[in-house]
Amino acid sequence: MKKMNKSKMRIMVQTALLSAVLVLSICACALVACNKKDDDKMVTFKAYGEEDITIRAIGGRVDPPAVPEKAGNVGHWDRSDFENITEDMTVNAIYETQGLQYTLIAGKNEYEVSQGKLSEETKELYIPAEHEGIPVTKIADNGFKNDSLKISYEARFTAVHFSEGLKVIGVCAFQRVNIDEVFLPEGLTEIQASAFSLNKTIKSIALPDSVKVLGSNAFGACNNLVNMSLPSELTEIPASCFQYCKSLVTIGLPASVDKIGESAFSQCTSLAEIRIPEKVTEIPRLCFCKCSALVSINLPDNLTLINESAFQQCTSLISINLPETTRDIAYRSFEECSSLVEINIPANTYHIGASAFKNCTNLKKANLSQESKLDSLSNEIFSGCSSLQSFEFTPNIIIVNANVFDGCTDLDTIVIPANVIDMGYEAFKGWEEHQTIIVKGDMSQKRWWSGNWLKSCNARVIYEP
Repeated sequence: MKKMNKSKMRIMVQTALLSAVLVLSICACALVACNKKDDDKMVTFKAYGEEDITIRAIGGRVDPPAVPEKAGNVGHWDRSDFENITEDMTVNAIYETQGLQYTLIAGKNEYEVSQGKLSEETKELYIPAEHEGIPVTKIADNGFKNDSLKISYEARFTAVHFSEGLKVIGVCAFQRVNIDEVFLPEGLTEIQASAFSLNKTIKSIALPDSVKVLGSNAFGACNNLVNMSLPSELTEIPASCFQYCKSLVTIGLPASVDKIGESAFSQCTSLAEIRIPEKVTEIPRLCFCKCSALVSINLPDNLTLINESAFQQCTSLISINLPETTRDIAYRSFEECSSLVEINIPANTYHIGASAFKNCTNLKKANLSQESKLDSLSNEIFSGCSSLQSFEFTPNIIIVNANVFDGCTDLDTIVIPANVIDMGYEAFKGWEEHQTIIVKGDMSQKRWWSGNWLKSCNARVIYEP
């Protein structure tokens, strides 16, 4: 073997040393890079119904995956900038339903949205926050209403997703559209008349606290609605708002409510109890009519009026405490409340309407204060109260109208004071031989008594001049 000259050997040694340094440098860089990974941020991509994807942002940058496809929708991530990522984050897929129509709201740079040609495959409805850079703030009146002119197939969505920025859901916007789930955004301020009425599938809905206005019949005839959460600052429950919600078991009315509209809870046949807020002074017409499961109700201390048929046919109502402020109990207020056992009429009540307690077949006591301001008993007020055992006239009652005690066959004895100046037609119809009517005063002075006040009455009558 030939002897290597010194010059060549020197070069080889230098080359080896340089390679070693390079290797060490690469290892050091790798170690730094490895340590750097601990500082890289994680980005999680979420798409509804899809498995989450988590990607490490190398050097503050990440390449987003494709948005998973969803039939009938166009999707995009809710973030467009994936540079300079300085913290862990979650990015969500946003889907906009194809076949939507956008119309500028008069006088505003805002869109209202309605359906276009929706595919039958569109089961989840996504309402975007904006369209072409302009915010979407309203669901148009009749926007998705199910009628033969717009939707030829059965209108049903498994869910409807609203984006933040939506302010108003218009009149009849989703009427007769069956929606399983509704996701309402904070910031929504108004749900207008009949907006979700006649929905047969929705079971629960929570209104955000931002909602200040509900329209009449907004949730009327939502037959499967069981739970309802109302905004904490709502002031009015409008007319027919929950009428025919036959599965509604309970609902909490916010303390801010000062007005309830007529028929608001009419025929909510599963509603078992309810507390009326203290600011409410009137129970409106037909408010709880035919709420057949209603066992108890708490009335506010300042109540003045129970209007026509307010509790008519509340057949499970056992008792009710009328506040001393109650001045008027209107026509048919408690008619056919067949479980009602006792009623105490406040001294300040000056009027009880016709048939107010008619056919309350289990009513045993109707108690009047001797200071009662009531001056007349209206037509049929206790007609059909076959279990009534106790009733005492008060000094101010001077008029007894027609059929007042018709069918009160458990009332053993009744005393009619001398100051009663008017007695109506068939006032004691159906009374039997075991019953006694005692009439005080001179009959010759009772010129306004009906000639037929005892017609169809077999009770014993005792006159005490």
